[in-house]
Amino acid sequence: MVVSPRSRRPAVPLAAPPHRRLSLSIRPITVAVHPDESPPVEAPWLAGAADRALDALSLPADASVEVVITDDETVRELNRRHRGLDETTDVLSFASAGGGGDGFVLPPERGAAGSIGEVVVSWPQASRQATAGGRDPSDEVAFLVAHGILHLVGHDHEEPAERGEMEAEHRRLLRAMLGPRASAMEVRYPA
Repeated sequence: MVVSPRSRRPAVPLAAPPHRRLSLSIRPITVAVHPDESPPVEAPWLAGAADRALDALSLPADASVEVVITDDETVRELNRRHRGLDETTDVLSFASAGGGGDGFVLPPERGAAGSIGEVVVSWPQASRQATAGGRDPSDEVAFLVAHGILHLVGHDHEEPAERGEMEAEHRRLLRAMLGPRASAMEVRYPA
């Protein structure tokens, strides 16, 4: 069940019952956590962080994003199916129709009205990266969500000029999402 922050009444129930879903931000942001994953990231906190990222991008008040925290196997299958890469990755973005990026288009019944798309994070990969980078796991998840949101609104990092622009926007979103502790996070995409 999704709770609408404005009415505190149940909104339209969402599919995929094995996921815990929660929406408590001002925007209709949904966070779904795969039942086998137990990240130390609270769904309301993550919804609020995503909300602050959308605000920092000056998106309309009805713009939303769906965040899915899942396992390596699910992300690997999505990566194989949609990108032709049979490997896990940390984050994938799937733009809704009209989402701004040139990513994957969700089927019409998946994207909510105003949704820019879906950001899918592999919790095990995020945890490994947090450990390797000396980051708090919740900060790593926020880092990946910010990265995914930037792809949804049309940013890319394939060419050096666009990479520098996206890195700068990523830093700005992290400051909006995490406040002062974002200053300790390095944002540098591989060439």
